[in-house]
Amino acid sequence: MDAFNLTIKTKLITEVNAHVALFRDLLIHIGQSKDCPELRERIRKLRRQCVDALRNTSQQLLPQIKSWEGAKGRKW
Repeated sequence: MDAFNLTIKTKLITEVNAHVALFRDLLIHIGQSKDCPELRERIRKLRRQCVDALRNTSQQLLPQIKSWEGAKGRKW
């Protein structure tokens, strides 16, 4: 794997991590004084972004991981 691909994959993982952290922060406010329809809509939109980011990241990373594991004789 070259440095460019490693940088892209690192950015993808960082993006997913940031989305999940923000999602968690928003969920903490459910049922509290900051809870409102706008918050819940933000949570719905962010959830969709998280799912899309995770799907994209897994499509980028899983083939590489499987090839590494295959080279070591392991199976998924």
